[in-house]
Amino acid sequence: HKIHSLDLDMDIVELQRLAQIVDEKQLHSLFEIVCETSPSNSHIFLTEKFLKCVSSETPLLFLGDYKTLTTLKTYYGFNDFGPDDTYDLEPDYNKRVENVLNIAKNFFSHPLQKTYDNAKRNAEHLFSKFDQIHDNYVEKALLCMK
Repeated sequence: HKIHSLDLDMDIVELQRLAQIVDEKQLHSLFEIVCETSPSNSHIFLTEKFLKCVSSETPLLFLGDYKTLTTLKTYYGFNDFGPDDTYDLEPDYNKRVENVLNIAKNFFSHPLQKTYDNAKRNAEHLFSKFDQIHDNYVEKALLCMK
């Protein structure tokens, strides 16, 4: 895959352009493990990796910031993202990773119809509500800065 080429190290614009593309493997994945850039327990940070997965209607197991999925469901109207999102409530990152890998290992032993239905609902929610979610978040952030 071209994005893995060391030649791109000097061309950040092209590297970023390629990173934004949803490729064939993502479109036909049965689920994804999304590893975010720098997981923490003090904030939530999402990148294109999360958005690409949700927009392609793919169930996801998320290795990122503590309580990200809980926040997205509670405050932003998303549904469950995988067959079991309880790992998101584990504050210890190493234990979260272990829990995600166990869910991935047993992914197909879970009842999956609801998981795939939720992935479709989350994609539709992202598509129809993204501007509203973004604007509300920015307004809240600006209020905190005052």
